[in-house]
Amino acid sequence: MPPADAGPARPRGAVAAELVPDVRLSPLQRRTLLDDVYQDVVRHYYDPTLRQVPLGALRRQYLARVDAAPTTASVYQVLDEFVGQLADAHTRVRSPLERQLRERHQSLSLGIALQDLGSTIAVSRVVSDEARAAGLMPGDRLVAIDGQSVDELLAQALRSEPSSSTRASRLLALRGVIRHAAAQPRLTVERLDGTRVDAVLTRTVVDQPPRVTVAREDEVLVLGWNQFRGPIRATVAAALRTHAEARAVVVDLRGNGGGSLQEALAIADLFTPHRLPFGRQVARAGASRLRRVPSSSEGNFDGPLVILVDAASASASETFAAALQEAGRAVVVGETTCGCVLVTTSPRPLPGGGELSVSEYDYFTPAGRRLEGQGVRPDWPVRVTRDDLAAGRDPARDAALATARELVARASTGRPHTPAP
Repeated sequence: MPPADAGPARPRGAVAAELVPDVRLSPLQRRTLLDDVYQDVVRHYYDPTLRQVPLGALRRQYLARVDAAPTTASVYQVLDEFVGQLADAHTRVRSPLERQLRERHQSLSLGIALQDLGSTIAVSRVVSDEARAAGLMPGDRLVAIDGQSVDELLAQALRSEPSSSTRASRLLALRGVIRHAAAQPRLTVERLDGTRVDAVLTRTVVDQPPRVTVAREDEVLVLGWNQFRGPIRATVAAALRTHAEARAVVVDLRGNGGGSLQEALAIADLFTPHRLPFGRQVARAGASRLRRVPSSSEGNFDGPLVILVDAASASASETFAAALQEAGRAVVVGETTCGCVLVTTSPRPLPGGGELSVSEYDYFTPAGRRLEGQGVRPDWPVRVTRDDLAAGRDPARDAALATARELVARASTGRPHTPAP
């Protein structure tokens, strides 16, 4: 799983004030921003009832907060919280710097990866030399940030802004808590033996370009990619050609926050029959469009396929996993996914340099299941523990490999596959 500040939609109010260029906005400009955001959502949101959220009435409350916001960054944070009342991970306002980070495929990082284990936030991976030197280790439980309880910070974030699902709310709240911290926050972690360690880490900008990982485990090819954007398809196709003798493929979409639906369709073409139904987009007026896997002249991999997901697998990752699962083409292993599956178009620029994304289409699987708020349920659920993280174990990957090998064995004997309990 990637660092907690890299993923599907950027966390609301993600960028700390000291990192945002302080372009002063007049009271009139602030109110115009709020009105522009409100009117755009009213005109374009996929649900004309705005999910029964009284956004018009709330606008008066948020107008006072916009007027009182001390900085440009905090103005955009208030605007993001305003649209956040729709409990929709895709509809959001980005500040000028957040927009720049998105366009450059960058994010802010503390040099560690954090994983939500349900009731505990734990370090899953130590990325930077600074974090290693500070003594942080996988399996450490995050207790406090600058002396404030992480549980209390998360609870506060969850109360102020719901999201598409409980999983999405916790994920985005965690990222927001990390990014709202000081430029060099003091993290308190607890070891498995109960001892506590303090570490001061520096927030930095890191590149998050589209990338593919390729590994071989005997007869199984393991492919992973961090987002559905070009040139992912070309790289995946090249890996399949290079490893043409592989008898099964595991696709690791853990932490993949999505991207382009068109790219997801194009990649699905590498693993499925052409023209396979992929999902249905439904507009606010009720018009729907069935999306199908495109036809290409390229051959596809038709052997056993396993898709590995977790709670941070979102958006296009979920549509990809659901379509192949429903078609009987893939077995899904891991955790229930984010449940963040609405469709946006290009972000709309806002005065002052920020941008607004609005969910314009609902989305349903070929079988008619709505994924927003529900997610994709794995055929083989696997949970990760702090002990696993501390020991360097990856039980979900192990389960995916075991499933792939079982599928190969069953295919050779003609026996059907029965997912593990």
